[in-house]
This record gives sequence, structure tokens and C-alpha cells, in this order.
Amino acid sequence: MLPLLSQSCAGEASPDAPDALAQRCASHLQQVDAQLQRQFLDTSVSQIAALVRERALQVADIIQLLWRASTRSDQSAEQGMALIAIGGFGRNELHPYSDIDLLILQDNTDQGGVAGENDRAGDPAHTSSIEHFISQCWDAGLAVAHSVRSIEQTLAQCHRDVITATSLMEARYLCGRKRLYEQLQQQLQVELDRHWPAQRYFAAKMAEQEHRHASFDDTAYRLEPNIKEGPGGLRDIQNIAWVCQRCFGNAALDTLVQQEFLNAAEYQQLEQGRNFLWRIRWANHHLAGRAEERLLFAHQKQLASVFGYQSDTNASAAVERFMQAYYQTVTRLERLNERLLQQLRESFSDHSGRTLYALDDEFQVVNGYLGVQHDQVFLQRPLAIMELFLKLQDHHNIQGVRATTIRLLQRALKAHGPELYASDAAILIFWRILNHPFGVYSQLARMARYGLLAKLIPAFEAVSGLMQFDLFHVYTVDQHTLFVIRNLRRFAYGKHANLFAHAIEVFARVERPALLYLAGLFHDIAKGQGGDHSELGAASIRTFAQRLPLAPQDVDMLAWLVQQHLLMSRVAQHSDISDPEVIQQFANEVGSRRRLDYLYLLTVADIAATNPELWNSWKDSLLWSLLEATSNALQRGLQRPLPRSLVIRETRGLLFSELLGQGYPAAQLSRWLARLPRHSFLRLDSDELHWVADCMLDKAEQPADTAHHGSEELAPIVRLRTLVAESVTGVLIIAPSYDGFFATVMSVMDRMRLNIYHARILHTLDAQPLAVDLFQLVSADGQPLTANDSQRLQQKLVDSLARQRIPERIDYNVPRRLREFIANAQISFRTPTQQSDKEINPFEMHLHEQLTVMEITCTDRPGLLSMIALCLLQLGIRLHDARIATYGEQVRDIFLLSDYTDKPLGNRARSQLRAVLMRNLSGIHD
Repeated sequence: MLPLLSQSCAGEASPDAPDALAQRCASHLQQVDAQLQRQFLDTSVSQIAALVRERALQVADIIQLLWRASTRSDQSAEQGMALIAIGGFGRNELHPYSDIDLLILQDNTDQGGVAGENDRAGDPAHTSSIEHFISQCWDAGLAVAHSVRSIEQTLAQCHRDVITATSLMEARYLCGRKRLYEQLQQQLQVELDRHWPAQRYFAAKMAEQEHRHASFDDTAYRLEPNIKEGPGGLRDIQNIAWVCQRCFGNAALDTLVQQEFLNAAEYQQLEQGRNFLWRIRWANHHLAGRAEERLLFAHQKQLASVFGYQSDTNASAAVERFMQAYYQTVTRLERLNERLLQQLRESFSDHSGRTLYALDDEFQVVNGYLGVQHDQVFLQRPLAIMELFLKLQDHHNIQGVRATTIRLLQRALKAHGPELYASDAAILIFWRILNHPFGVYSQLARMARYGLLAKLIPAFEAVSGLMQFDLFHVYTVDQHTLFVIRNLRRFAYGKHANLFAHAIEVFARVERPALLYLAGLFHDIAKGQGGDHSELGAASIRTFAQRLPLAPQDVDMLAWLVQQHLLMSRVAQHSDISDPEVIQQFANEVGSRRRLDYLYLLTVADIAATNPELWNSWKDSLLWSLLEATSNALQRGLQRPLPRSLVIRETRGLLFSELLGQGYPAAQLSRWLARLPRHSFLRLDSDELHWVADCMLDKAEQPADTAHHGSEELAPIVRLRTLVAESVTGVLIIAPSYDGFFATVMSVMDRMRLNIYHARILHTLDAQPLAVDLFQLVSADGQPLTANDSQRLQQKLVDSLARQRIPERIDYNVPRRLREFIANAQISFRTPTQQSDKEINPFEMHLHEQLTVMEITCTDRPGLLSMIALCLLQLGIRLHDARIATYGEQVRDIFLLSDYTDKPLGNRARSQLRAVLMRNLSGIHD
């Protein structure tokens, strides 16, 4: 225990002046915090409780000194008020930046309120003392939150609000008139018994917890979790203590052992979990320099180091191991919280009378919850563990499992878990659960919570709580896996048709959904093992599936689905699916319509479960287009591929016929079609080609023999439209090309904070070419542009392109969440004939040119494309074409480049460009 400031002040002849005392208190608090931090860095987990309480003791001592100094000249204030600690401060728990909650209780207050509402007492002298006291606290470095109330006002607030009632249950006297505090305690107990009896209080705290959990999507597995408020966090532990205090009169967690709600091992697990979270919270406060309860990306690496997680080669690996320890801890605490509160609920229900009926010789339903007939059911017959989940599926009106039964189940798992994994009978019951028409996701999630899933599939234990230190994967691997199953079940039930209409349609023709669920369980099962998780996962599911009553072709398809679960997403988002050769290659890999349907459903479920913001109408449209094109290729036959030349010829001929039918002269159409590069008939679909034609041909407004050629005196054309199916705004720009054209367009769009999902950058074959650019974009909030924003964008683009003004660079602030990942950029160069993989790209069909292909993969951020365009311009590099694609927080952009003499970039120019781009891509501007 550290010396208290009051002890050093006790022997002094004259007290400090108020300002001097506040400064002395501030200095002492700084010394205390520094000493406590040194102890923290040297301490073991079990000692954190002493540090938390020591800080509360030191702060209480300072506050008492300041109170007495502030009321010394006003005896009526000293006698007419009591200073009371509430909340965490009331229970003697303070972290470095914890809230310091105070209740100033007055004898006769005509009006009161809460902190920040200019509380005023009936006696002006009291008001002056209170204001001086609060000011001194802040000068001493104590960020106090206070309320000033009478006993009557306090009790009235307690009556209305369970949160106030809870904070008053933890009230602790500090100084002032103690009789006031004692009167409050006496009346508070009466008020609690009258308005918050144990059962009503329990129900209110349960509702409060459910609401709080819902605000975190009912998962503790956030990449930046809230250590205090999130599921399994410190608030859940405190909720147990509050309910314990209200029901048994004692907030100490060991009371639950005495009341036989916890055994000794569970109590130890609860206490160790709380201390672990306390240590993280203490360190997190120090790193943030404020009461930060989220484990932010910016702090996770430092926290991993503080807790001894190191990696010689990969800093992210250390973070992932630290965060896995955190997630596994909060998972255990969440399970304990769930079981304890369930047991309390059962206790209240049992006191009100039991409704009981037997399902068979082993299982019964008690007050709506499934239980066992006797304590030895699972130990005598371990297969009953598996059958419990079948019972829940068969009787889906059952609300859940009794807490005592959960404890018996988990005790039996410790004894018989390996037997279940080795038991073919247990695996067959698991297969029945996957094939059941009801409750597949809910029972798999329950199996995961109870620890059974990790016994049946041991590799699941390794991914439990495993995070990936990036922005793409929002959830841990195990939570993501369960959400994949949830999405597949949504397809089965036809839920969320606004998001998954196509998936629901495809799911209806799947004959064995259980195969999908099994593939979903195994698709990421090998993450964290090293090597290719898709290949390792394929081997794992093949081994598991061979124990099931499946035909060899089903086993093969399961292994193929897991090994290729990223294939469809990669082709749709990284390749040009307008190219028939890309489609043919993908169709060859898939091989059958059945596999295509299964892969499509797994892909959609996987993307939508990776990040809630990742799935949108644009991705839905992209995958659906790939599915339809591949279906056509499979129906046509894999031995009858469509050559590019045939597709170009047919598309061009069809467009000519359709435009001719609209009244355009044949000669004018022939000249116009000759101006378009061949690959435009692959890269643009029919609707886009018609849009371009309507703008270019209508703009000429000239007879066929004088149709406009080239870019002489042509004013920029900018058209916008809403693409309803994709939920994006389409933008078409046709204007004379010039060096800096792309930079001008990107600058306008960046300044309006627009997000570009996709872009097609083309040039006509004129001597003075026109740029023909098509974009699909959304506003900053992810929605198509409003009419006003569309008009603004159109006008800004027309004005800027007409002046051919080269924009100045704007350095935008990089969002906080991106900063830890901002340097992970990859830049590669090649010639159009050098493919980095098997993809065949019509984008690179510039047969008459020798260009350099540059590919950039990096984290998206404000101003990215504008910055890239300006770098190209400043280095004298000409942009001929580009394909822009954004996938969540990541972009993969491809540019066709040359120098100003239209020659490919040499090694020196490539190195210079790479260096400039990497410097800019790694820069963070505050």
C-alpha cells in the first residue's frame, strides 16, 4: 500500500491554500499513477485487483481532502451534505481513467439534477462550496461526474431507473454528514424491496444485458471489441455481481459458490477471467491516455507486446495470438454469464411452480427448458450429449437448455470428449442434425458455446477466437464460420430477400443442403495452421466426410468446395468476366452446374459473413452475372468454347443492326464503330455500348457524311443514371483526351467523397482520341447519388474537363481504422503478354501498342485514385487504359501505361514510379 496524501498532511501546522492543495493533490496523483504503473508492469495477473483498489483508495483520500478544504469555511455545508461514491468508485474499483462518480446528498434540496445540468442547492452557500469542490477536483486531475440531490429526489430516480438503483446499491460513504448517508441506506432498502424486488430487478438487468449485447450484434468477436460493454466483457461479470447482491445481499462472487450456483473451479475461472480483462483494461487506458474501452487496432500491437506476445518475423502473428487469448477468455466468461443467469431464472421459475413433462427416459422439459431425468445421463451414455441437440430440433418450442444440464454436459465432455470424436455413431447423429429441417444454425452455435463442436471437429478448437489482423475479416474465424451457416439457413428459409434474392432462388434447386453446411463448417478450418488453408481444409473435410454415408462424388465435391471456396469470388472481382475465355476457363474448373450452384451459395454466404458492409447489390450483380455466363457455357458444352473474335464480331454486328433500326445511317455507324477499340466490344455490355452510342452519335447532330471524327472542338459529354439492380450510379464521360484527363476526373470525384466500385477507361482510335470513361460509384454513405449530387457532379466534370485544368493534390486525413494497414501495398509491373496467373484479360488486348501493365493492390482511402493519377502525371507517364475495382476496404487497380512517346516503361521508370507510389501510399496525413 502506498502512503496516502492525508497522512503527510496530518502533521502540518496550517492547511494549504485551496489552489496549492489542488496542485499538491495533482502532483501526488501523478506519483501514485506512475508507481502503480511500474507495479503493473512487474505484476502477475492475480495482483491487478490490488492495484485497482489501491487507486480507488488514493483517489478517495484526495477527494476527502478537497471536500473538507472546500467546506471548511461553511459548517452548514459540512453538516448539511454527505459526499458519496457510487458506481465503480463506490465498489472501490478504479482503473487509470475510470469514471469517478459522486453523489452529493443534501438535507433539504429544492431542486436537483444530474451532472452537467447546473445543479443548484436551496442554500446559495452550499452551491458555492460544491462549485469550489468540483473545480478543485478538476484542478487536481480528477475528472469527476457528480449529481446533487436530496434523499427524496434520489429515491424517486431510483424508482424510475434500474441503472440508478444499481449505482445506489454500490454507494459508499466518503465524508460529510454520515447520518444523511445512513438515512439514504435505510430508505433505499425499503425502496428496492418495494419497486425492485429480486425477480423484477433480475428481469430488468437481463433485458438491459440483452439490449447491450444486441448493440454488438450479439458477438464478442469484433475486431475492435469493447472490453467493458461487449458480450463476455467486464459489464457481464458486474451484472452477475449486481444480481447476486440483489438476490442474496452480497455482491462478492464467492457468494455464488455458497449458494451452489458455481462450483470452486467455475468461480476460479470467473475470477481469473475478470483479472485478465482488468489487466488489459489497465494497459489500454495507459496506452490511450483516456478511458478507452475498445481494443483499437492502433493499440493491439503494443498490448500484445505488454502481455508478452512476440514474433520475430510477423508482428501481426503476435497480435493474433494475443487477441485469440482475449476472445477465448470472453467466450468462457460469456458462457458462465449465460449459465449463471439461466440458473437464476430457473430458480425464480421453480419458486413460482414447476411445469414438467418427460420426453423419454432420459430427457424432460421443465418450465420450457430441456433437462435430464437424472445427473448420470451423459456419463452413463455419452451419445445422449448428441441426442440433446436433436431433441431441441424436434421440439423447437423448447426455449433452451437448463443451466444444471449444461454443467452436466460440459462435465461429461471433459470425460468423454475424445470418445465422441472417435464414435461413428456420434458422427452420424451430427449428420442427422445437419440434415434436420429446423434449427441447424442455432444448434451448431449452441454446440460451439458448450464446447461440443471442438470435440467433434478438433480443428475447430484451433480457430476458436482466432482473428486476422486486417480490415477485411470483421469476425474471428469461428464466429465467421457460424455466420456462414446462418446465411445458408437464411437462403433456405427465404429470409432477407432484399439482400439474397438470387441466392434464395439457387438454394431452392439444391438437393442436399447438408453438404453446403458441412462445407461451410470446414471452409476456413485450417486457418492458422500454416500453409494454404484451402488445401489443408480440403484434406480435413475429405477425412471427416468419409465417415458419413456419402457417395464418393459427394465426398469429392466437398473437398473441391473447400479447396476452391475463394475461386468464384476471385474470378468475379479480379478478372474481366465479360471475356468469354475467362468464363470458359472458370467453367472448365467448375465442371458441372451442380458444383456451380453449391460454389455460388458458399461464396455468397462467405462474403456476407466476412464483413456486414462487404455484401451489397453490386457484388450480388457481379456474382450473378458470373453464374449466368458460366451456366450458359456449361449448357453449351465445355468442348465448344466461344472465341473472342466471334464474340467481338457478333456483339459489333448486333449493335450495328440495333442502331440501324433506330434510324442511324449505315455509313455513319460504320465510321463510328471503326473508331472504337476491339476490346470495347468485350469489356462493355450491350447496355453500356448503347449508352455510349446514344451520347456520341446524338451529340454529332450532323448528316452521315459529316459525322464528327476526332475531338476537335467537342465539348465534354457527362451523363449519369441510377442502376437500380446494382444500387449504384453510372457515370459516362466522353471528352477530348489529354495528359492529366484521368487526374482531373479523379480529383472531382474525390473532392465529392465518392466511392468508385468499378471503372472502364477507354480511348477511341482517332488521331486525336476521345476518352470514353464509364464508372459505377456511390456516395460516401454507400448509396446511389441523389438528384442534387448527380447534377453537381455533372457540372463539375463538364467545367473541369472543358478547361483541361490539372488539379492540385489534396492530402486527406486517413481514417483511424485504416492506419495500421495503410503500408501494406503491393505494386507489380508486366507487359500485356506476361500473365501473373492464368487469367486471360481482354483489358490487355492492345495489339497495336506496346504498353506496360501496372497492378496496385492496397487499402482504400480518401483521395487514392487522385493521388495515383497525379503521380503518373508528374512523372511524365501516360495513362492509356485502366480497370478500377474496389472490394470492401481493398482495391485492386490495373493501369496500362507508357511514356510520353507511347513506349513501354523501362526498368528505371518502373523503379521510380514504384518508389513514388509507395512513398505516397505509405504516407499518413493527420
